[in-house]
Amino acid sequence: AGLGLPLWVDVVVFTVVSLGLVTLARPALKRRMRVGDEVRMHTDALIGGKATVVATTDSQDGRVRIAGELWSARSFDETQVLEEGQEVVVLDIRGATAVVWREPWELPS
Repeated sequence: AGLGLPLWVDVVVFTVVSLGLVTLARPALKRRMRVGDEVRMHTDALIGGKATVVATTDSQDGRVRIAGELWSARSFDETQVLEEGQEVVVLDIRGATAVVWREPWELPS
């Protein structure tokens, strides 16, 4: 419009540029903005992570520190008694309680 060309030229230029951006630029931007196929959020992001026992933990009660926060916890195995300072792995989050397993760990059979 600033060059004094007819309106139909503006419409054609707009259409060509719009289609070009949708077909060429959009896929590239979409790939760049993708974080990953699966983003774990909330308590799911804690599962598999490490925690430190801050109060003796057994199959009934205990406390652990996960990512700087205190959580109530219990051990996955009824025979495990986890002492303060031990490193554990978070196997599950049930409600507000972390279910943990001692390090080095192997999944129970």
